[in-house]
Amino acid sequence: MGASPQSLFGVSFVQPSRMFLIPPVLGLASLLLWGLEWREEQAPAIVTGVVLDAGTLRPLPGVTVSWKSHSATSDKAGRYQLEVMAGVRELIFSARDRSAVNKMLLIRNAGSRVRLDGMLPKPGGAGGKVLVLDRGSRAGEHGRDLASDVAADSSISLADEFGNHDQILQLKTGSDRVHSPVWITRERIAFAKEGLHEPQSSKRQGVFEFQSNAALIQPLAAETGIRFLSKPAQRESLAIGGDKDLYVLDSLSKPAALRRIFGLGAREGFVLSIFWAMDDRIYFTVDDRVPLDDRHYLTRSRIGSVKPDGADLKTDWASDPGYSFRYPAMGENGAILFGRFDLDGKHQGLWSRGPANEKMTAVAAPALRAIHIESGRLYYIYQQDLHLRILGTGDDWVIVNSVRDGDYLRLARENK
Repeated sequence: MGASPQSLFGVSFVQPSRMFLIPPVLGLASLLLWGLEWREEQAPAIVTGVVLDAGTLRPLPGVTVSWKSHSATSDKAGRYQLEVMAGVRELIFSARDRSAVNKMLLIRNAGSRVRLDGMLPKPGGAGGKVLVLDRGSRAGEHGRDLASDVAADSSISLADEFGNHDQILQLKTGSDRVHSPVWITRERIAFAKEGLHEPQSSKRQGVFEFQSNAALIQPLAAETGIRFLSKPAQRESLAIGGDKDLYVLDSLSKPAALRRIFGLGAREGFVLSIFWAMDDRIYFTVDDRVPLDDRHYLTRSRIGSVKPDGADLKTDWASDPGYSFRYPAMGENGAILFGRFDLDGKHQGLWSRGPANEKMTAVAAPALRAIHIESGRLYYIYQQDLHLRILGTGDDWVIVNSVRDGDYLRLARENK
């Protein structure tokens, strides 16, 4: 069992300060109206969930779930309910003869309902495998709902395999947007970065790495329009996706100019995600525009694949006029997991297909983006929550909320 995320990464939570300014002079009607608006804005969110034994996955009664002075106790079925104010919050799960764990909670809307399940290990049984997560834009002080694809000051965080000890990395990238985290080694994370507020660099993006032991950020590559990363299991390289192009960085130890292997050119559409698979091919999502009339169109995505040297391009590895395909990821036994959904975004599900097999097999629904699958345990994102599902039983839990993308530190890398 590897070290816990706390020993790997010395990071801390960002706890926003509170400040309320009361108007100096208000009429009675205005004061009442202001008070009603203030109370509505400050309405607590309702957080619900189930607390489980991390080893047996059975419900744990008598667990205290707390935030500041607020607390609740799980019942015989492991269920709890707690009122929490919107914003970036930290919940503590504690019980007798159990190791206490903390979970970060991002509540973006006052008065909303949020689900967060807890998994408590026995002493010495903390999860050693680690998730690195793209949390999108940070919530404001009172949980202002921000559009995470356009707002700046986004964050990357770490959690163990149960979603415990979840903490934000202190990347210190200013107002830049960071996304698409990828494990390089046990101590190194690569991520893409883009500037949003400086007109002269609004499209200037690049690939950077974070070294936890030195809290160091340094560039690996720079290119206009970089958004997506993927690392192969076989060697220390990176596949990099831009708006319309695919690149390969051949050596992480000797960063150099990116090697372009594919481009959409002037054609409609853009790259949405990439994955370097075990069959040594790079799978990528292309979002095509389908005209409806002179003013309207819909998007339909497909998955293509290409070799790292740019040869043997297959533009429609997964394609169908009635569906969109997105987010290729690692499946079991070399298979490729991917999301398939109707063109209106409904009926989202995960499917699997072997590299040499034309047959597609349904894996889980509803679901959208696979993160990792191992021994029947599937980690996936749906409606911006990270779920853990046991495929044999169908049991499903939300272990981290407010997630856009993520990667998983696999056991084979853990002992490096």
